[in-house]
Amino acid sequence: MANSMKTKAGETALGLRAETSDTDSDAAGIASADTSTIRLANQFITSKIKLIAAGAVVVVLGAAAVMYYLSSSKESATQASLELSRAMGYYEAGDWAKALEGDPSKQVRGESVVGLKTIFNEYGRSEAGKTAAFYAGTALVQQQKYDEAQEYFEHASSSNALVVETGSKAGLALCKEKSGDYSSAAALYYDAANLGKSAGLEERYKFYSALNYEKSNMKDKAISIYSDLSMQNSASEFAGEAKNSLARLGTIIE
Repeated sequence: MANSMKTKAGETALGLRAETSDTDSDAAGIASADTSTIRLANQFITSKIKLIAAGAVVVVLGAAAVMYYLSSSKESATQASLELSRAMGYYEAGDWAKALEGDPSKQVRGESVVGLKTIFNEYGRSEAGKTAAFYAGTALVQQQKYDEAQEYFEHASSSNALVVETGSKAGLALCKEKSGDYSSAAALYYDAANLGKSAGLEERYKFYSALNYEKSNMKDKAISIYSDLSMQNSASEFAGEAKNSLARLGTIIE
């Protein structure tokens, strides 16, 4: 499940992370720092997010894994799962518009391919409907429609599938971050970290949580998380990033 899908279209919200390019907005989130510190923090966050997130997302959740879960879920409607599998072809190809809205020109066994939005609207209470909501949110993020994406992630976060629940929390965190609600983003990333332990995502999301606490001027919480990360696994890339962040904040961990 943790294996990367080979196409860019397989990118999912499990590793979603905002690319912080608006330094003026970031500066507003560190109100108590002086101008020099704000500039350095913004430069650091921008460069590291580009490096770590490689643009926006990390590939960790494969469509095949979700389809397998749905096929074994008693709550999943058969028709919903079938329609979802068809829509996912467009999602994996990076055709976000058709993935979301469907493709009336395409017939499969005499049926038009419907989009993720329709699947969610018709089967929202089923696991397939919640999974459709998750992928719809991710596709909307790819289109930078964060407000709309948030509604889908909120629904998908009630999924019984851990991978979908985790990805939805991360997706919500991203949407909150893009809206400038850094404290909410930090809390959601931390929730996603706890949910994503089995997928190897705990350190990543804790680091993102700390970054957002820092931007919301909650320095003590940021330092606490950075300190934990720096001591958990010295070989981890995030342990090194956490130590750099602590040094930037004037806290040294030996």
